[in-house]
Amino acid sequence: MNPQHSSLPYPFLSVALVALLAGSLPVGGQWMRRGLAILAGLAAAACMTAALVVAPMGATSMAHDPWVPLLALQGADGWIVLALCLITLLLVVAAPARDVTDGVTQGTVFLCGANLLAHASTHAWTMGIGWALTALPFMVGWRAMQGSGRHWLLPVVGSTAALAVASAADVASGGQPAGTLPWLLVLAAIVARKGLFPLHGWVVRMFQDAPLAWLAVAFNGRLGSLLFLRFEAGHQGVPAWAVDVLSWVILASAVTCSLRALFEKDPRRLLGYLFIGQSALVLGGVIVGNEEGFTGSLVHWLTVAAASSGLMAALRAMQARLPGLDWSRRAPGLAVSAPRLATFFLVFALTLAGLPGTLGYCSQDLVFSGATEHSFAMGLTLVVTSALNAIAVFRIYSHLFLGVRPRHSIAVPDLLPRERWPLVACLVFLLAGGLFPTSVIRWKTPEFHPPAATPGH
Repeated sequence: MNPQHSSLPYPFLSVALVALLAGSLPVGGQWMRRGLAILAGLAAAACMTAALVVAPMGATSMAHDPWVPLLALQGADGWIVLALCLITLLLVVAAPARDVTDGVTQGTVFLCGANLLAHASTHAWTMGIGWALTALPFMVGWRAMQGSGRHWLLPVVGSTAALAVASAADVASGGQPAGTLPWLLVLAAIVARKGLFPLHGWVVRMFQDAPLAWLAVAFNGRLGSLLFLRFEAGHQGVPAWAVDVLSWVILASAVTCSLRALFEKDPRRLLGYLFIGQSALVLGGVIVGNEEGFTGSLVHWLTVAAASSGLMAALRAMQARLPGLDWSRRAPGLAVSAPRLATFFLVFALTLAGLPGTLGYCSQDLVFSGATEHSFAMGLTLVVTSALNAIAVFRIYSHLFLGVRPRHSIAVPDLLPRERWPLVACLVFLLAGGLFPTSVIRWKTPEFHPPAATPGH
């Protein structure tokens, strides 16, 4: 279906991109850095909101930026970028002082700008540039990445290389339908980027060592799903074998990560397993080829973005209060001195596992229904792995927060107002979405159809 081209009345997209790039500059002291990052997030969110208000709605509409025509609002991408801007703002406001000093907040803002470029690009190569720029903070942020090893190379740099070769092979085909090699490279880029089986160990190690704020923005951009949809749209369908391969990879990832999470004691590594499982769930909704699964995928992406970002912010606040703590050992009684921190941690984590009353329950129900229609085994497996994730979440919660605090231990201070209110905003959104899910589902435009599989090559 040919897109309907139009032009935005003002350069909202280019201004938002420039604001994010300016906010990522490491200038001034701690207060100036945090202030610039907050202003950049507010400016980008305001520009995206204004663009969504004035742009024509619909999956086939493409509203170009008047200054940079290579940038355009396309379908639901504008809402995704707006959500990323708000997530970036949340993470910057709640970031500990050490993260501001080490440049984590500036890297977070830069990653948001890179995701904006990828989602708003109308050309494959500019989307690839945005994809590649998401690797830059991990490469040059030596203070924030100190002691983190090179575990980010495969998910970030490896996926970028696979995407570049796939784009080159696609261009070399001369406009003919994509053959086996480009699709294999696209699948490799998706698997590496999302950390799906058998490459999940690399992403888990990233969650153990890399800055959580960077991971929240880099992986919540869902560039793997974006690549799948863009490549499918450019070639009028997906080969049946590619759908089958991705289905098996998704099932293997969900099962492997849910089982490993049951025995994990480190909360950051557990978060990595949960995140990979949620990425598989979002991608599964995209590829099943029916409206329920696709709608559930988009709504669940929004759920994961809010819940995982809130969870990462809560976990980072806890680590800032207890630096150097051995997380494999039981640290009882944290809920006694920090009840708000404990509550946010539990609710956000259980939302990722489909807690009833939250938006996660509604979105997972849609994905499960769509997956069951596609394959009963796939739907059943996803339901079982979701239940296992809930068990793993409560187990790590009891390991960290429950129990009697030792008499002579130092009390852990609860969340500061600067940390508390962004998490309250996330929690209100997830609970309100769970009570009124149709209001959230409307952001998926009615004309936005899921991809359909075509006969294999």
